[in-house]
Amino acid sequence: MEYKDVCPLSFYTIGVNSDGHVSICTCDMWHAHIVGDINKTSLKEIWFGDAFNEFRKMHLRRERYSNEFCGGCGAIYNTIDNIDLYAETLLDKYN
Repeated sequence: MEYKDVCPLSFYTIGVNSDGHVSICTCDMWHAHIVGDINKTSLKEIWFGDAFNEFRKMHLRRERYSNEFCGGCGAIYNTIDNIDLYAETLLDKYN
């Protein structure tokens, strides 16, 4: 298993729950991190919105352990992508 600091999931997945609420991560089965509601806002606006981008930046700053949900999640190790080497470059693009 390869160690990773930055979870890549929020850069290419999104969780749309049955009630229309949008979770930051597909692993968020408890709906702990709702960033929007497709009944009120387009999915595109949610995907590019401030809440989602702040979450991504938290990961790029390697602060996932400061997030109660992400800090204990093991899904990061089940992804084939490792974007740790690109974290600073990506963070610059978000800022």
